[in-house]
Amino acid sequence: MTFNNIVQEKYATFAAALDIFKEINTENRIAINLHWTGHAVLQEDLEKALPFFDYHFYGKPLPFDLTETLQTTVYDLEINKMDDLMELLGR
Repeated sequence: MTFNNIVQEKYATFAAALDIFKEINTENRIAINLHWTGHAVLQEDLEKALPFFDYHFYGKPLPFDLTETLQTTVYDLEINKMDDLMELLGR
């Protein structure tokens, strides 16, 4: 299994869970941060994670739009959706 497949599977799991969170009106309580640098925690990760934690633990407002920052990925682009990919690959 390639690293790309692992990232795709992680995002697919997140996307499925996000649907459930939306059903119970708690979509602001789930986030994902995917990057291509393995398991290292980078400064860019902390710049997203710490405000997300402050939001949940201390009620501080988020300095960014959650849906644009921690609930999106290139896999959301229409061209990257599985049906479109399978069609492009002729499968």
